[in-house]
Amino acid sequence: MVSDQYISSVAPSPVLYLLFVFFVCVWFLRVYILYRETVKRNKGWIGPRTLIGVETVFSQICRPIPGISLGYDYPWLSKHNDYPSDGCDAYFMVSAFPVGYSSLWLSDAAAIKEIASSRLRFPKPVELYKVLLVFGPNIVASEFDSWKRYRRMVASAFSDRNHEYVWYSASKLGVDLLDNVFKNEKEVVLDDVTEITLPLALYMIAIAGFGREVTFQHDGVVPHGHKMSFKAAIDIIAKDIFLKLLLPKFSFTLHPRLRKLQLAFEEIEEYIKEMIRERQTSTQEEGRSDLLNNLLEANGDSEIKGEKPLTDEELIANVFIFLLGGHEASSQALAFALAALSLYPDEQEALYQQIKQVMPNGELPKYEDIHLLAYSLAVINETLRMYPPVNASPKYCAEDTVITVTHASGSKKLIPVPKNTKIFLHITGVHYNPRYWKDPHVFNPSRFLTDYPREAFIPFSSGSRSCIGRKFFETEAVAILSLIISRYKVSIKEDPRYAHETFEDKKQRIFTANIKLTLTAANQIPLVFTRR
Repeated sequence: MVSDQYISSVAPSPVLYLLFVFFVCVWFLRVYILYRETVKRNKGWIGPRTLIGVETVFSQICRPIPGISLGYDYPWLSKHNDYPSDGCDAYFMVSAFPVGYSSLWLSDAAAIKEIASSRLRFPKPVELYKVLLVFGPNIVASEFDSWKRYRRMVASAFSDRNHEYVWYSASKLGVDLLDNVFKNEKEVVLDDVTEITLPLALYMIAIAGFGREVTFQHDGVVPHGHKMSFKAAIDIIAKDIFLKLLLPKFSFTLHPRLRKLQLAFEEIEEYIKEMIRERQTSTQEEGRSDLLNNLLEANGDSEIKGEKPLTDEELIANVFIFLLGGHEASSQALAFALAALSLYPDEQEALYQQIKQVMPNGELPKYEDIHLLAYSLAVINETLRMYPPVNASPKYCAEDTVITVTHASGSKKLIPVPKNTKIFLHITGVHYNPRYWKDPHVFNPSRFLTDYPREAFIPFSSGSRSCIGRKFFETEAVAILSLIISRYKVSIKEDPRYAHETFEDKKQRIFTANIKLTLTAANQIPLVFTRR
């Protein structure tokens, strides 16, 4: 047995206990003092106060805990609720941890435009995007000279020639969906509309992004030298890409699902390398208009001009970013649009009447006549206003500065902002701001058929760092939405469990969403497509 004398000799003395308690108390006192100083410094602009900041890992993995954490969905759930109705569209969010932390949140369109247009004063905090470097150096996870170089190269790939190619590719893919998946049946019931919107968006990236002919029909052909078909690989990546972003490299050998995902990435990378080699050595690829081909052409032109071309690693990384950013946002936006039209049948009928007028034979007009489908674009825009893929865009102050915001009375107010302060351009806050949008919680596409506050519509962000693929998405979405509505009426699938729910209850159930890679429906969206 261990003697009492031995136990007493190894046990911490009361003095050590007291010292430990003393230092803990001093530390908490310091935290409290710094917290109070932060509140005092931002007096008059204080918004939500929490124990743990919204940017911490804890907040990013937890749901809201009153007084503790606002949770990972805060930018979406808060909408415009935390801004004073009789004040300015700005507030400082203050938290005790990280110590002395505060961030400025803005839903003032003019202030957002100023910040987004001043890249040197308000750079992008690229450290928040390091996870995207898993693909290699790319346009999203870069800033300053590197970003300018990528932007110059990539911008030329998103040309009118590519957008026309997107239009006809989307038309072909939409017809493939209606003829070979729906089979023109009188009624098609989907338990979740993303069953079609996810592959639609994914195959559009494959076709218009890589120039690969992909359809809804099964493609089991595995080319020589490969272990997986191109279509199978992108299907796997689309479902599990978030695992690639979150998990360490060694984990991809631990589970069959992860090994399959790793193989899919390796296969896609090899496919892209093959495409690059083929197009760099072949003279028969001239006239192609997919993004990869355009990017290779721009890369070749840069070398001729004496500029530094992109390496193969940089080419592949930026192509992966198109895949990552494009398919998820596009599929969810189209799913939300179809759900909204189901809940608002009058809006769906108005859309159908214009489509019928423009497409009497059920075929899309030529690309140059895309403007005739104005109501289709209005539906897409209203969907993006209410359900933006990205809910807040982070910046930081590179220097001590002052930001001008507008008070509800119309007067201008100045907010002093210290160097290194994080600023969140609150996209959802702007989109639900009643100063810019009448009845912001109501789905009303017609607001986009007349003059609307363009500076307050920023689903693709704002300024020079706005989404470079905006026109690509709009072209794809207008084509596919118009084709579907031209043939089918869409409604919410009835469920006996919800027989007595009100319109608002149904809206809440269908449009409950979470922030993942982009804003994503939290529940299935069950829809019925009835042949017209």
